[in-house]
Amino acid sequence: MSKLSSLEKNLDQSCSYREWMETAPALDEFEDKDRWRMGPESGDFDHCALQDQERILSVRHKAGFSATMAKSDAVTLIQRFGAHLISTFISIFCS
Repeated sequence: MSKLSSLEKNLDQSCSYREWMETAPALDEFEDKDRWRMGPESGDFDHCALQDQERILSVRHKAGFSATMAKSDAVTLIQRFGAHLISTFISIFCS
């Protein structure tokens, strides 16, 4: 079995996120698809939106949920990225 096949098999048979994360970086590196780790910019997605979401989740985790904080973050995201984020924001913070 080739290294590529072995890595793909390990990834497919992962039973947890942790197991998947043990294999995914090695597969990315083997396939020379790990350049994205060097910087967040991409034409394929809005890296600013992802960084904002990561910041919101981090603050929520560290400080606990706060309705005031959630409203402020929601307003910022909606102003910046439009209405389609409303449903995502609500599903993350109000579930």
